Amino acid sequence: MAYSSLTLQMLISCPGDVPAADRQLVERTVSQWNTQYGRHLGLTVVTTH
Repeated sequence: MAYSSLTLQMLISCPGDVPAADRQLVERTVSQWNTQYGRHLGLTVVTTH
């Protein structure tokens, strides 16, 4: 089902010695937020590196 949404880009920036698992945790958390609240609030957050 389609819905209107404002899309925001969120830059994930960190030093090279940060484990990939930590960056993936941030991405999963944002994805879960989008699923739980995005449609209701009309807001989608897209991560970028």
